[in-house]
Formats: sequence, structure tokens, C-alpha cells
Amino acid sequence: MAPVRDFVFNTIEHYYTKSDLKLDVKSEEALSDFINNPQALILQSFVKNGEVLLYSKIQDDKNKSIVFYKTSAQELLREDSLNNINILTLSCNAAESLYQIWRQIYTPLLAVGNDLYSSKLQKNLSELESNLRILAHGVGNTNVNVILSIEDELEYWRTVGEKRDASKKEREAASNFCELFEDVLEEIRLIQSGTMTEIRESAENIGGILDDVWRAATMPYKQDRMVHIFDVIGYTICNTIQNAFSDINLWKVQGEGKDSELLNLLSDSLKVIQTWNSACESLTDTYWPNYALHAWNGKPYVPPFCLSFQTRLTQIYDIRSIHSQLNKLLSTNERAELQTNLLFAPFENINIWMHNGPNATWDAALSKFSVSLRPSETKVAEKLKPRLHNISTKQVKYNHRNKGINGEPS
Repeated sequence: MAPVRDFVFNTIEHYYTKSDLKLDVKSEEALSDFINNPQALILQSFVKNGEVLLYSKIQDDKNKSIVFYKTSAQELLREDSLNNINILTLSCNAAESLYQIWRQIYTPLLAVGNDLYSSKLQKNLSELESNLRILAHGVGNTNVNVILSIEDELEYWRTVGEKRDASKKEREAASNFCELFEDVLEEIRLIQSGTMTEIRESAENIGGILDDVWRAATMPYKQDRMVHIFDVIGYTICNTIQNAFSDINLWKVQGEGKDSELLNLLSDSLKVIQTWNSACESLTDTYWPNYALHAWNGKPYVPPFCLSFQTRLTQIYDIRSIHSQLNKLLSTNERAELQTNLLFAPFENINIWMHNGPNATWDAALSKFSVSLRPSETKVAEKLKPRLHNISTKQVKYNHRNKGINGEPS
């Protein structure tokens, strides 16, 4: 009994990040029954006021919980009993939890193979997933967390339009939104396969399409839903840019030609995310707040993830650009003496794409790079000082020649 009991308690403490939790008498009985009774198949746990509450039946409780369940009706007294226990967690929305588990875990596991049986199964799984998505949206379509891609949004509106109890207005709105999000999806496909220039154009185009979505006359598109769509598209754009560098060592000095190509790619990538962030800001700060029929309320919105991604990309570009300029201004011997090829060492083995939130490792690498840079900067300043002095002297003489007797330009 001890191994299973310890397993249950350790799991609960780690999940809720609490320790020294207490167990009341009824919960002790539920735990004992789960371990000793083959027919006690589930054990649901909550934590409230420092106590663990355990139940042998699923509770209609909106608080998050962990459910331990048996894969077969057996006692849990053997040494390998833990192999008979599975775990799942429930959020406050049971429908959303079921949808996410079904979509991300069970559908990929079940939908395998190319035979007739698998094809029929995949069709049924797809239908079930679509119905679960509608259920997870809740009354009034308030839950947008189930939308993880533009495909999801498009499929959602298709399902809304096909509902038997849908009103004429709902069907018209769903049809309109389907057309618009099909256009968005086409641009997303171009983003995932195009060049940076094409990606930038698609980002601009999507902004225009979303403007049409917002101004749709049949049914107002909800603001929290649009915020979520901004996020979804932003994640796609950032992920596509990140993938463009997946086979590139950003911290390898490869020579002037290759380094120049890398700088161009960084610059083009930066323009892409700037374009998307600018589109979001323009729509929610300038255009939509002044659209009387469906005004944007509150502050302008730009996905925070995209803003931090832009900041990180800018930092990487600046680091590479500084290094490139130093290499142009220093001779081969000077570069060898100053070991400029080692300036990128602080950034090696760092996941540069971890940018959404504090990152002490990245900040420390920036500080080390800044310190390592000083000798090279000093050397460049020494080399440029005579040139700047000559330029300044020539400028003074030029100005003097072009002035009249009274100090006015002749």
C-alpha cells in the first residue's frame, strides 16, 4: 500500500506545489478503497485549505484536480501496481480538458495506418473532435482556448454554419467568416513555405483580411476572439522565422560573404515581425477604435510574445552587426591579437529563442559580450581618431573659404 500511497501524495504535492498536506478520514477511506478494491477504478483529488480531498467518484467541481485511474480492475498491492495507474488533470472547464486531451493525445495515437479501418476511424475522430470543439467553446462561444490554429478557427465557423439550430444570421455570419479565414489560411500556407519577402507581404495581407473580419456586418467578431487570433498568427510567424535559422549556427564566424548573408536574413526576418506587430498596433490603435459600428475598446493590442521575439531578434542582429563592422575596421593581425573570433563564445549553448520572460542566462551572456567587446572598440577608436581629425580640419578650411569678409556666406 505504501508505494501507491506515496505516489499519490507526491504527485499531488508536485502538481499543487504544496507540502505537508493533510488527509481527512473520508479521504483516507477513499484512498484505501482505491488501493484495495479492484472495482474502485478512479480517485479524484483536490487541495483546499491545506487539505487533500479524495473522492472515488468524479465531482462536479470547477477547481482544477488530478484524477488517478486504473487501466484494469485490480488491487494495487503488488510491486508493479504503479503500472496500472494512469493520471490526467482537469481544469475548470471539463469540456476543454477533454477536447485538448482528445486532440493532442488520443487522436494522433489512434489515427494511424492507411487501411480502410484507419480511414473510417480518422473520419469519426475528426467528427468527434469537431463536436468537442463546439462543446468546449461553451455557451456564447466564450472559450477561445480551444483554437490553436487558423485551421481550428475555420473549422469552428464551418461547424457553426452546419448546426441544425443555427439561425439565418448565424449561418450568414459563419459563411462570411469561413470565406475570410480561408483567405487567411492561404496566406498562412505562404508564410510557412515562402521567402522572408513573401512572408512579410503575407503578414500585411492578413492584417487587411482581419480588418474585413472586424468590419463584417452580419455579426460582430468578438474582441477577445480577435486578440486570440492575433496571438495564433503571431506564434505562426515567429515559429516560421525561428525555423529559418534551425540549420544555421548564429554564433559561427564564417567569413565576410556568409556573415553578410546572415545579416541580410536577420534583417529581413526582423522586418517580418515588425510588419506583423505594426499591423496589430495600427488596427487596434488607429482604425478600429474609430470604427463606430464596431469600435475596439481599451488599449491597443500587440501579442506580447511577438514583441519579445522582436526584441530578441533585434539583439541578435545588433550583436552580429557590431562584430561584422569590427572585422571590416580591424586588420587580420589585429583581429587575431584581439581574438574577435571568440566574441560570440558567451552565446554558445544558449537557447536564444527563450525570450518570453526573464532570462538570466541570456542577460549574463550580453554582459560578457559587452565586456569582451571593449578592447576591440578601443582599438577601432584609436584607428579612427586620426581620420576624424583630418576630416574635421578639412571641414574647417572649407567653411572658412566659403565665408565673406563679414563672416556671412559668400
